[in-house]
Amino acid sequence: MAIELAPREHPRDRACAGTWMGRRRAPSIAALAGAIILAPHLARGAEPSPDFVYVVLNENQAVARAVILRGTQCPNAVIGDETVKTQVRAAADSGDNPPFPILVCEMAIPSDATSGSIAGQALPIPSTPLRSIIALGDTGCRMKAKAGAAGHAEEEEEDGGKFQDCKKDWPFPQLSEAAAKLHPDLVIHVGDYLYREAHCDQPGQPCSRGPVGDNWETWKADFFDPAGPLLRAALWIVARGNHEICARAGAGYARLLDPHLAEPGALPQCQDQLPPYTVAMGGHAFTVMDSSGAPDQNPTPDEVAVYTAQFRQLHPGPGSWLITHRPIWGVITKKDKTTGIRGVTIRNATLQQALAPWKGRLPDGIDLVVSGHIHLWEALNFADGRSPQFVFGSGGTELSHAIKKKMLVDLPIDGTTLTDSRAYDVFGYTLLTPAAKPGQWTAELFDRAGKRQTSCEVKPARAKCGD
Repeated sequence: MAIELAPREHPRDRACAGTWMGRRRAPSIAALAGAIILAPHLARGAEPSPDFVYVVLNENQAVARAVILRGTQCPNAVIGDETVKTQVRAAADSGDNPPFPILVCEMAIPSDATSGSIAGQALPIPSTPLRSIIALGDTGCRMKAKAGAAGHAEEEEEDGGKFQDCKKDWPFPQLSEAAAKLHPDLVIHVGDYLYREAHCDQPGQPCSRGPVGDNWETWKADFFDPAGPLLRAALWIVARGNHEICARAGAGYARLLDPHLAEPGALPQCQDQLPPYTVAMGGHAFTVMDSSGAPDQNPTPDEVAVYTAQFRQLHPGPGSWLITHRPIWGVITKKDKTTGIRGVTIRNATLQQALAPWKGRLPDGIDLVVSGHIHLWEALNFADGRSPQFVFGSGGTELSHAIKKKMLVDLPIDGTTLTDSRAYDVFGYTLLTPAAKPGQWTAELFDRAGKRQTSCEVKPARAKCGD
C-alpha cells in the first residue's frame, strides 16, 4: 500500500504547497531553542557527528539515515519543535579490518513534518507539488575483473577486464554537483552504485589503486563522497542494481540504501529478491521493482515466473512510473569476435517473457518505464503504443558502444518495432519536470559540461525527443 506524503506550504509562495530544505521557511523559536539545549551535549562530545545524512523513500514513509564512522551512539534528530532519538539500523563491525566500521542510524520522518535535521545537518523533507526530478544510474567507477573471475560470473552487457581512471575519467562527482545546483525535489537512482570490484590487473593502464569490494571504504569512495551534494539536496528513490545482488555489493546495499526500516536489534540482511513497492509523492506514483537478479538472456522458467507473478500483483494508478534497474526493452551493440561487425542486441529476456501473458504490455496505469543497466541514455518508443522506455545508465560508469540513430529505425523488439527512438553515448543526468497538462513531462539530458543534449516531450504512449 502506498501512502501519499502530506502536502506542505512553500515558504516563498504560499499559493503553492510544499517545503524543501534549502527552500524551507525559517525554523521556529522552539526548534532553535531545542538546538541550543543540545549544544552543551555536543560540546561534551557525547552527541555524535554523522559523516553522512540522507533520506530514502519506501512505500509508507521517508526514512532519514545517519552514517557515523566508528560510532557507538545514535544522534538526535530535531523534527519541527521536537527532539527525537534516532535508532540503530546497523552497529559498526568490530575486529581487525572490519568491512563496515560504521554505525548506521535511522528514523521515520513523520508525514506532517515541515523541517528536520540530524545532529545539526538539515534533512530534505517530503512535499507537494513535485516540481523536479533528477534521474541517473550506473554511477560507480568501473574496476572489473576479466569475465569468469570469482564473484563476477553474472553476465552483463559489457565484458570484464575494464578499468576507469577514477581520478581523471569518472564524471559522477561532477554530475552530482551540477545536478544538486538545480535544487531537485527528488532523485531517482536506477541502480548500480558500486563498480570498484577488482584491483587493476593490466600493467600500464591508467586506473586507480583505491579500495575495492563490498565494504564501507569502497562505498564511500564510489558513492557517498561523490553523491554528497545530491544526498543533501533531495529525497532519494534507490532502485537495486545487478551490482547489488547478494554475491556482489548486496550487504552494503542492505545496510545503507534499502529504504525499509530495520527490525529492532537485527542487522539488515541481503535478500535475493526484494518485493515491489510504490512511492507516492506530490500526486505521482513510482513503483520500484527489483530486477537485479533477472538474467538478460536465457532465463529459466522459474526465473520468468517470479516476475510474471510480480507484474500480476501490480495495480498502478493512472500516470504511474515503473522504476527497475534492468530495462524491459533496451538496445546495445556487440562486436562479433569473428567478423568484427557490430550487431544489435535487445534486453531483457526475463522481463519480456514475464509480460508475455499480456502481449508485452504493462498493467494499465503505467505510463513510463525508467531503468539503467545499459551504459547509455535511451528513449525508446514502440509502434504498438506501449509505455515508453527510458534508459538512464550514463551516470558515470564507462559508456557502452554508441548506437547510431539508423540502427533504431523500425528495429523489431518484443513483438513490435521501435519508432522515433533516440540513444546518446554521453555521460549525464536527466532533469524531469511536470508539463502543464496532467500526466505529461519534459525530460532533458544534460552532459558533464552542463550542455543540454536533448529535450523530450513525455506522454503516456510516447517520448518525443529532439535531436
